[in-house]
Amino acid sequence: MFVGCVLAFIIGIYIEAIHPFALVPLTLGLLAPLLAIPLFRWKRQKLSLCLLLLAFMLAGTVRLALLMDVPPLPVEEVDSLYAGTVIETSQRIKVVRLSSPASLSNVPVAFATSADLETGDYVHIMGRLREFNPSGQGSPRRLWQRLKRLEGINHEIRGKLLVVRAGTSPINSLRNYFRRKIENSGAKDTDILKALTIGDRASLDEEKNKLFLRTGTSHILAISGFNVGIISGFFFFVARTLLRRIRRLRLSGRDVKYAAAITIPFPFVFMLIAGSGVSVIRATIMIVIYMLALLFERGRHVLNTMALSALVILLIYPHSLFTPSFQLTFMSLLAIVLSMEKLYPIIKRVKPKPAAWGLSVVATTAAATLGTAPVVLYHFFGINLVSIIHNLVTVPLTGVLATSLSLIGMSIPFGDALLILSGEIVHLNILACISSTGGICSL
Repeated sequence: MFVGCVLAFIIGIYIEAIHPFALVPLTLGLLAPLLAIPLFRWKRQKLSLCLLLLAFMLAGTVRLALLMDVPPLPVEEVDSLYAGTVIETSQRIKVVRLSSPASLSNVPVAFATSADLETGDYVHIMGRLREFNPSGQGSPRRLWQRLKRLEGINHEIRGKLLVVRAGTSPINSLRNYFRRKIENSGAKDTDILKALTIGDRASLDEEKNKLFLRTGTSHILAISGFNVGIISGFFFFVARTLLRRIRRLRLSGRDVKYAAAITIPFPFVFMLIAGSGVSVIRATIMIVIYMLALLFERGRHVLNTMALSALVILLIYPHSLFTPSFQLTFMSLLAIVLSMEKLYPIIKRVKPKPAAWGLSVVATTAAATLGTAPVVLYHFFGINLVSIIHNLVTVPLTGVLATSLSLIGMSIPFGDALLILSGEIVHLNILACISSTGGICSL
Protein backbone atom coordinates (compact mmCIF):
# COMPACT_ATOMS: atom_id res chain seq x y z
CA MET A 1 0.00 0.00 0.00
CA PHE A 2 2.83 2.37 0.82
CA VAL A 3 4.39 1.78 -2.60
CA GLY A 4 1.02 2.59 -4.20
CA CYS A 5 0.79 5.85 -2.26
CA VAL A 6 4.26 6.89 -3.45
CA LEU A 7 3.32 6.04 -7.04
CA ALA A 8 0.22 8.23 -6.64
CA PHE A 9 2.44 11.06 -5.37
CA ILE A 10 4.66 10.64 -8.46
CA ILE A 11 1.61 10.73 -10.76
CA GLY A 12 0.53 13.97 -9.10
CA ILE A 13 3.90 15.58 -9.80
CA TYR A 14 3.73 14.45 -13.42
CA ILE A 15 0.21 15.84 -13.89
CA GLU A 16 1.23 19.23 -12.50
CA ALA A 17 4.30 19.29 -14.77
CA ILE A 18 2.39 18.70 -18.01
CA HIS A 19 -0.68 20.77 -17.07
CA PRO A 20 -0.06 23.33 -14.30
CA PHE A 21 -2.99 24.13 -12.02
CA ALA A 22 -3.51 27.07 -9.68
CA LEU A 23 -2.14 26.52 -6.20
CA VAL A 24 -5.24 27.56 -4.21
CA PRO A 25 -7.74 25.15 -5.87
CA LEU A 26 -5.20 22.33 -5.55
CA THR A 27 -4.76 22.99 -1.84
CA LEU A 28 -8.52 23.04 -1.26
CA GLY A 29 -8.84 19.84 -3.28
CA LEU A 30 -6.21 18.19 -1.09
CA LEU A 31 -8.07 19.11 2.09
CA ALA A 32 -11.28 17.39 0.90
CA PRO A 33 -10.00 13.75 0.87
CA LEU A 34 -7.93 14.35 4.02
CA LEU A 35 -11.07 15.39 5.89
CA ALA A 36 -13.14 12.57 4.38
CA ILE A 37 -10.74 9.70 5.14
CA PRO A 38 -11.55 9.52 8.90
CA LEU A 39 -15.28 9.30 8.11
CA PHE A 40 -14.91 6.15 6.00
CA ARG A 41 -11.90 4.57 7.69
CA TRP A 42 -13.78 1.79 9.49
CA LYS A 43 -17.05 1.45 7.55
CA ARG A 44 -15.74 1.55 3.97
CA GLN A 45 -12.09 0.66 3.90
CA LYS A 46 -11.84 0.42 0.10
CA LEU A 47 -13.25 3.92 -0.28
CA SER A 48 -10.86 5.26 2.37
CA LEU A 49 -7.93 3.66 0.53
CA CYS A 50 -9.03 5.33 -2.71
CA LEU A 51 -9.27 8.66 -0.89
CA LEU A 52 -5.79 8.10 0.54
CA LEU A 53 -4.37 7.50 -2.95
CA LEU A 54 -6.17 10.63 -4.19
CA ALA A 55 -4.72 12.63 -1.30
CA PHE A 56 -1.19 11.50 -2.17
CA MET A 57 -1.73 12.36 -5.84
CA LEU A 58 -3.00 15.84 -4.98
CA ALA A 59 -0.10 16.26 -2.53
CA GLY A 60 2.27 15.65 -5.44
CA THR A 61 0.59 18.31 -7.56
CA VAL A 62 0.62 20.78 -4.66
CA ARG A 63 4.32 20.16 -3.96
CA LEU A 64 5.39 20.94 -7.51
CA ALA A 65 2.96 23.87 -7.72
CA LEU A 66 4.59 25.39 -4.61
CA LEU A 67 7.97 25.18 -6.33
CA MET A 68 6.74 26.67 -9.61
CA ASP A 69 4.73 29.47 -7.97
CA VAL A 70 7.43 32.10 -8.53
CA PRO A 71 6.45 35.75 -9.16
CA PRO A 72 7.94 37.36 -12.31
CA LEU A 73 11.06 39.43 -11.82
CA PRO A 74 11.63 42.91 -13.29
CA VAL A 75 13.61 42.57 -16.52
CA GLU A 76 15.96 45.47 -17.25
CA GLU A 77 17.12 46.67 -20.66
CA VAL A 78 20.53 47.87 -19.43
CA ASP A 79 23.45 46.04 -17.85
CA SER A 80 23.46 45.90 -14.06
CA LEU A 81 25.82 44.55 -11.42
CA TYR A 82 24.72 41.35 -9.69
CA ALA A 83 26.37 39.49 -6.83
CA GLY A 84 25.65 36.14 -5.26
CA THR A 85 26.85 32.70 -4.24
CA VAL A 86 27.26 29.73 -6.56
CA ILE A 87 24.93 26.94 -5.41
CA GLU A 88 25.17 24.55 -8.36
CA THR A 89 27.85 23.97 -10.98
CA SER A 90 28.33 22.14 -14.25
CA GLN A 91 30.86 22.56 -17.03
CA ARG A 92 28.79 25.19 -18.87
CA ILE A 93 26.05 26.40 -16.52
CA LYS A 94 26.21 27.72 -12.97
CA VAL A 95 23.28 28.51 -10.69
CA VAL A 96 23.80 31.61 -8.53
CA ARG A 97 21.71 32.62 -5.52
CA LEU A 98 21.68 36.42 -5.70
CA SER A 99 22.42 38.64 -2.73
CA SER A 100 22.58 41.93 -4.62
CA PRO A 101 20.64 43.97 -5.60
CA ALA A 102 18.55 43.73 -2.44
CA SER A 103 15.29 43.42 -4.38
CA LEU A 104 16.48 40.08 -5.81
CA SER A 105 17.96 38.68 -2.60
CA ASN A 106 17.82 34.85 -2.37
CA VAL A 107 16.58 34.51 -5.96
CA PRO A 108 18.34 31.69 -7.90
CA VAL A 109 19.31 32.45 -11.49
CA ALA A 110 21.24 30.58 -14.18
CA PHE A 111 24.51 31.94 -15.56
CA ALA A 112 26.23 30.44 -18.59
CA THR A 113 30.01 30.30 -18.14
CA SER A 114 32.79 27.76 -18.54
CA ALA A 115 34.81 29.35 -15.72
CA ASP A 116 36.11 26.96 -13.05
CA LEU A 117 33.74 27.88 -10.22
CA GLU A 118 32.97 25.90 -7.07
CA THR A 119 29.84 25.78 -4.97
CA GLY A 120 30.18 28.40 -2.26
CA ASP A 121 32.19 30.83 -4.43
CA TYR A 122 31.04 34.46 -4.26
CA VAL A 123 30.78 36.12 -7.70
CA HIS A 124 30.11 39.52 -9.25
CA ILE A 125 28.46 39.53 -12.68
CA MET A 126 27.83 42.45 -15.04
CA GLY A 127 24.93 41.69 -17.33
CA ARG A 128 21.20 41.66 -17.95
CA LEU A 129 18.52 39.61 -16.26
CA ARG A 130 16.36 37.74 -18.75
CA GLU A 131 13.43 35.38 -18.50
CA PHE A 132 14.13 32.08 -20.21
CA ASN A 133 13.37 32.58 -23.88
CA PRO A 134 12.08 29.44 -25.63
CA SER A 135 14.38 28.53 -28.52
CA GLY A 136 12.68 25.63 -30.26
CA GLN A 137 10.19 23.21 -28.75
CA GLY A 138 12.45 20.15 -28.85
CA SER A 139 15.87 21.73 -28.57
CA PRO A 140 18.19 20.66 -25.71
CA ARG A 141 18.20 24.26 -24.42
CA ARG A 142 14.40 24.34 -24.36
CA LEU A 143 14.29 21.07 -22.41
CA TRP A 144 16.94 22.38 -20.00
CA GLN A 145 14.95 25.58 -19.46
CA ARG A 146 11.80 23.56 -18.73
CA LEU A 147 13.65 21.52 -16.11
CA LYS A 148 14.99 24.69 -14.50
CA ARG A 149 11.47 26.13 -14.39
CA LEU A 150 10.37 23.02 -12.52
CA GLU A 151 13.16 23.78 -10.03
CA GLY A 152 11.79 27.30 -9.54
CA ILE A 153 14.51 28.93 -11.67
CA ASN A 154 12.84 31.08 -14.35
CA HIS A 155 15.55 33.61 -15.19
CA GLU A 156 19.14 33.78 -16.37
CA ILE A 157 21.83 36.45 -16.42
CA ARG A 158 23.58 37.08 -19.71
CA GLY A 159 26.79 38.93 -19.16
CA LYS A 160 30.39 38.82 -18.02
CA LEU A 161 31.96 37.38 -14.89
CA LEU A 162 33.91 40.15 -13.12
CA VAL A 163 35.05 38.91 -9.71
CA VAL A 164 35.34 35.49 -8.08
CA ARG A 165 36.07 35.01 -4.38
CA ALA A 166 36.58 31.51 -3.07
CA GLY A 167 34.18 30.32 -0.43
CA THR A 168 35.43 30.61 3.12
CA SER A 169 33.67 27.58 4.60
CA PRO A 170 35.80 24.78 6.13
CA ILE A 171 34.33 22.34 3.59
CA ASN A 172 35.64 24.47 0.70
CA SER A 173 39.09 24.57 2.29
CA LEU A 174 39.05 20.80 2.76
CA ARG A 175 37.92 20.27 -0.84
CA ASN A 176 40.71 22.49 -2.15
CA TYR A 177 43.20 20.58 0.02
CA PHE A 178 42.09 17.27 -1.51
CA ARG A 179 42.27 18.76 -5.01
CA ARG A 180 45.85 19.93 -4.50
CA LYS A 181 46.78 16.59 -2.93
CA ILE A 182 45.60 14.73 -6.03
CA GLU A 183 47.16 17.19 -8.50
CA ASN A 184 50.57 17.15 -6.76
CA SER A 185 50.72 13.38 -6.27
CA GLY A 186 52.29 12.65 -9.65
CA ALA A 187 49.50 10.22 -10.53
CA LYS A 188 48.22 9.66 -14.04
CA ASP A 189 44.77 10.86 -15.08
CA THR A 190 44.31 13.16 -12.10
CA ASP A 191 41.32 14.74 -13.85
CA ILE A 192 39.46 11.44 -13.53
CA LEU A 193 40.61 10.93 -9.93
CA LYS A 194 39.21 14.35 -9.01
CA ALA A 195 35.91 13.53 -10.71
CA LEU A 196 35.68 10.22 -8.82
CA THR A 197 36.42 11.59 -5.38
CA ILE A 198 35.47 15.27 -5.06
CA GLY A 199 33.11 15.65 -8.02
CA ASP A 200 35.43 18.08 -9.84
CA ARG A 201 34.75 17.61 -13.56
CA ALA A 202 35.87 21.07 -14.67
CA SER A 203 39.30 19.83 -15.80
CA LEU A 204 38.06 16.53 -17.26
CA ASP A 205 39.61 15.88 -20.66
CA GLU A 206 36.99 16.03 -23.41
CA GLU A 207 38.35 12.95 -25.22
CA LYS A 208 38.20 10.88 -22.04
CA ASN A 209 34.67 12.06 -21.41
CA LYS A 210 33.66 10.98 -24.92
CA LEU A 211 35.35 7.60 -24.39
CA PHE A 212 33.34 6.92 -21.23
CA LEU A 213 30.16 8.04 -23.00
CA ARG A 214 30.90 5.76 -25.95
CA THR A 215 31.44 2.74 -23.74
CA GLY A 216 28.35 3.40 -21.61
CA THR A 217 30.36 3.93 -18.41
CA SER A 218 30.04 7.71 -17.98
CA HIS A 219 27.98 7.16 -14.83
CA ILE A 220 31.27 6.34 -13.09
CA LEU A 221 32.47 9.93 -13.52
CA ALA A 222 29.33 11.63 -12.20
CA ILE A 223 29.13 11.87 -8.42
CA SER A 224 25.79 10.21 -7.78
CA GLY A 225 24.26 7.16 -6.15
CA PHE A 226 27.01 4.87 -7.40
CA ASN A 227 29.85 6.88 -5.86
CA VAL A 228 28.03 7.52 -2.59
CA GLY A 229 27.16 3.82 -2.47
CA ILE A 230 30.82 2.85 -2.94
CA ILE A 231 31.89 5.21 -0.15
CA SER A 232 29.20 4.01 2.22
CA GLY A 233 29.79 0.37 1.33
CA PHE A 234 33.50 0.73 2.02
CA PHE A 235 32.98 2.19 5.50
CA PHE A 236 30.16 -0.27 6.25
CA PHE A 237 32.46 -3.17 5.33
CA VAL A 238 35.28 -1.83 7.53
CA ALA A 239 32.94 -1.17 10.48
CA ARG A 240 31.27 -4.56 10.24
CA THR A 241 34.62 -6.37 9.92
CA LEU A 242 35.84 -4.73 13.11
CA LEU A 243 32.57 -5.30 14.98
CA ARG A 244 32.47 -8.99 14.02
CA ARG A 245 35.58 -9.50 16.09
CA ILE A 246 33.35 -8.99 19.14
CA ARG A 247 31.81 -12.43 19.56
CA ARG A 248 28.69 -11.21 21.38
CA LEU A 249 27.80 -8.81 18.57
CA ARG A 250 28.53 -11.38 15.86
CA LEU A 251 26.33 -14.08 17.40
CA SER A 252 23.44 -11.71 18.09
CA GLY A 253 23.57 -10.15 14.62
CA ARG A 254 23.90 -6.66 16.06
CA ASP A 255 27.15 -6.11 14.14
CA VAL A 256 25.06 -5.13 11.08
CA LYS A 257 22.96 -2.65 13.07
CA TYR A 258 25.94 -0.96 14.70
CA ALA A 259 27.91 -0.91 11.45
CA ALA A 260 24.98 0.86 9.77
CA ALA A 261 24.85 3.44 12.59
CA ILE A 262 28.60 4.07 12.30
CA THR A 263 28.35 4.44 8.50
CA ILE A 264 25.59 7.08 8.45
CA PRO A 265 27.85 10.16 9.02
CA PHE A 266 30.24 9.29 6.16
CA PRO A 267 27.87 9.89 3.22
CA PHE A 268 27.03 13.31 4.71
CA VAL A 269 30.74 14.23 4.86
CA PHE A 270 31.28 12.98 1.31
CA MET A 271 28.23 14.94 0.14
CA LEU A 272 29.74 18.16 1.48
CA ILE A 273 33.18 17.44 0.01
CA ALA A 274 31.71 16.54 -3.39
CA GLY A 275 30.00 19.91 -3.68
CA SER A 276 26.50 19.13 -2.37
CA GLY A 277 24.98 18.96 -5.82
CA VAL A 278 21.37 17.86 -6.11
CA SER A 279 22.32 14.40 -7.42
CA VAL A 280 24.71 13.86 -4.49
CA ILE A 281 22.09 14.99 -1.97
CA ARG A 282 19.56 12.58 -3.51
CA ALA A 283 22.06 9.74 -3.29
CA THR A 284 22.90 10.61 0.32
CA ILE A 285 19.23 10.53 1.26
CA MET A 286 18.86 7.09 -0.31
CA ILE A 287 21.91 5.65 1.44
CA VAL A 288 20.97 7.11 4.83
CA ILE A 289 17.44 5.72 4.59
CA TYR A 290 18.82 2.30 3.70
CA MET A 291 21.26 2.40 6.64
CA LEU A 292 18.40 3.41 8.94
CA ALA A 293 16.43 0.43 7.60
CA LEU A 294 19.33 -1.84 8.58
CA LEU A 295 19.59 -0.14 11.96
CA PHE A 296 15.90 -0.75 12.70
CA GLU A 297 16.00 -4.24 11.16
CA ARG A 298 13.90 -3.34 8.13
CA GLY A 299 16.59 -4.10 5.54
CA ARG A 300 14.57 -6.90 3.92
CA HIS A 301 11.74 -4.54 2.93
CA VAL A 302 13.68 -3.29 -0.09
CA LEU A 303 10.75 -2.02 -2.16
CA ASN A 304 9.32 -0.08 0.79
CA THR A 305 12.78 1.36 1.49
CA MET A 306 13.10 2.44 -2.15
CA ALA A 307 9.61 3.97 -2.04
CA LEU A 308 10.44 5.89 1.14
CA SER A 309 13.68 7.15 -0.42
CA ALA A 310 11.81 8.33 -3.52
CA LEU A 311 9.15 10.05 -1.41
CA VAL A 312 11.68 11.93 0.73
CA ILE A 313 13.68 12.99 -2.34
CA LEU A 314 10.60 14.18 -4.23
CA LEU A 315 9.28 16.07 -1.22
CA ILE A 316 12.53 18.06 -1.19
CA TYR A 317 13.29 18.10 -4.94
CA PRO A 318 10.06 17.28 -6.84
CA HIS A 319 11.67 18.22 -10.16
CA SER A 320 14.06 15.28 -9.73
CA LEU A 321 11.38 13.04 -11.21
CA PHE A 322 12.25 14.38 -14.66
CA THR A 323 16.05 14.14 -14.41
CA PRO A 324 17.92 11.23 -16.04
CA SER A 325 19.98 10.58 -12.88
CA PHE A 326 16.87 10.03 -10.70
CA GLN A 327 15.24 7.79 -13.29
CA LEU A 328 18.41 5.79 -13.92
CA THR A 329 19.05 5.28 -10.20
CA PHE A 330 15.62 3.91 -9.38
CA MET A 331 15.20 1.90 -12.57
CA SER A 332 18.56 0.20 -12.07
CA LEU A 333 17.80 -0.54 -8.40
CA LEU A 334 14.36 -1.90 -9.25
CA ALA A 335 15.77 -4.11 -12.02
CA ILE A 336 18.53 -5.45 -9.73
CA VAL A 337 16.12 -6.17 -6.85
CA LEU A 338 13.54 -7.94 -9.01
CA SER A 339 16.09 -10.00 -10.94
CA MET A 340 18.25 -10.98 -7.97
CA GLU A 341 15.20 -12.17 -6.02
CA LYS A 342 14.89 -14.88 -8.68
CA LEU A 343 18.56 -15.46 -9.48
CA TYR A 344 20.30 -15.22 -6.11
CA PRO A 345 19.01 -18.59 -4.77
CA ILE A 346 20.56 -20.20 -7.88
CA ILE A 347 23.80 -18.18 -7.81
CA LYS A 348 24.57 -18.89 -4.14
CA ARG A 349 24.69 -22.64 -4.90
CA VAL A 350 27.51 -22.14 -7.40
CA LYS A 351 30.93 -23.39 -6.25
CA PRO A 352 33.57 -22.09 -5.64
CA LYS A 353 32.62 -18.77 -4.03
CA PRO A 354 34.71 -16.58 -6.40
CA ALA A 355 32.72 -18.03 -9.32
CA ALA A 356 29.45 -17.21 -7.52
CA TRP A 357 30.67 -13.67 -6.83
CA GLY A 358 31.65 -13.19 -10.48
CA LEU A 359 28.30 -14.52 -11.67
CA SER A 360 26.44 -12.15 -9.31
CA VAL A 361 28.43 -9.19 -10.70
CA VAL A 362 27.53 -10.19 -14.27
CA ALA A 363 23.87 -10.68 -13.33
CA THR A 364 23.50 -7.34 -11.51
CA THR A 365 25.33 -5.44 -14.28
CA ALA A 366 23.14 -7.03 -16.94
CA ALA A 367 19.97 -6.33 -14.93
CA ALA A 368 20.91 -2.68 -14.39
CA THR A 369 21.82 -2.21 -18.06
CA LEU A 370 18.59 -3.76 -19.35
CA GLY A 371 16.47 -2.04 -16.71
CA THR A 372 17.78 1.40 -17.59
CA ALA A 373 17.72 0.85 -21.36
CA PRO A 374 14.35 2.65 -21.88
CA VAL A 375 15.60 5.69 -19.92
CA VAL A 376 18.89 5.75 -21.84
CA LEU A 377 17.09 5.48 -25.18
CA TYR A 378 14.70 8.30 -24.26
CA HIS A 379 17.30 10.78 -22.99
CA PHE A 380 20.36 9.88 -25.06
CA PHE A 381 18.78 8.49 -28.23
CA GLY A 382 20.85 5.30 -28.30
CA ILE A 383 22.37 2.50 -26.27
CA ASN A 384 25.66 0.62 -26.42
CA LEU A 385 24.80 -3.08 -26.66
CA VAL A 386 28.24 -4.09 -25.35
CA SER A 387 28.14 -1.66 -22.41
CA ILE A 388 27.59 -4.64 -20.10
CA ILE A 389 31.11 -5.86 -20.94
CA HIS A 390 32.58 -2.39 -20.50
CA ASN A 391 30.86 -2.02 -17.12
CA LEU A 392 32.18 -5.40 -15.99
CA VAL A 393 35.68 -3.97 -16.44
CA THR A 394 35.17 -0.34 -15.46
CA VAL A 395 32.99 -0.77 -12.37
CA PRO A 396 35.40 -3.03 -10.43
CA LEU A 397 38.60 -1.31 -11.63
CA THR A 398 37.74 2.39 -11.69
CA GLY A 399 34.48 2.57 -9.77
CA VAL A 400 35.47 0.41 -6.80
CA LEU A 401 39.23 -0.16 -6.60
CA ALA A 402 40.56 3.16 -7.95
CA THR A 403 37.96 5.21 -6.10
CA SER A 404 38.65 3.47 -2.78
CA LEU A 405 42.44 3.85 -3.14
CA SER A 406 42.06 7.52 -4.11
CA LEU A 407 39.85 8.27 -1.12
CA ILE A 408 42.32 6.69 1.27
CA GLY A 409 45.30 8.25 -0.49
CA MET A 410 43.97 11.79 -0.37
CA SER A 411 42.89 11.45 3.27
CA ILE A 412 46.13 10.25 4.89
CA PRO A 413 49.35 12.28 5.24
CA PHE A 414 51.54 10.07 3.01
CA GLY A 415 49.03 8.75 0.51
CA ASP A 416 50.77 9.68 -2.76
CA ALA A 417 51.67 6.05 -3.44
CA LEU A 418 48.02 5.04 -3.24
CA LEU A 419 47.02 7.90 -5.54
CA ILE A 420 49.71 6.87 -8.04
CA LEU A 421 48.47 3.27 -7.90
CA SER A 422 44.92 4.48 -8.40
CA GLY A 423 46.05 6.52 -11.43
CA GLU A 424 47.70 3.44 -12.93
CA ILE A 425 44.49 1.44 -12.52
CA VAL A 426 42.44 4.19 -14.16
CA HIS A 427 44.96 4.44 -17.02
CA LEU A 428 44.83 0.67 -17.53
CA ASN A 429 41.04 0.88 -17.69
CA ILE A 430 41.24 3.68 -20.27
CA LEU A 431 43.64 1.68 -22.43
CA ALA A 432 41.28 -1.30 -22.26
CA CYS A 433 38.35 0.89 -23.33
CA ILE A 434 40.35 2.38 -26.21
CA SER A 435 41.35 -1.08 -27.37
CA SER A 436 37.77 -2.35 -27.26
CA THR A 437 36.48 0.63 -29.26
CA GLY A 438 39.07 0.14 -31.99
CA GLY A 439 41.44 2.89 -30.83
CA ILE A 440 39.07 5.70 -31.85
CA CYS A 441 40.30 8.03 -29.10
CA SER A 442 43.90 9.16 -28.99
CA LEU A 443 44.81 9.88 -25.39
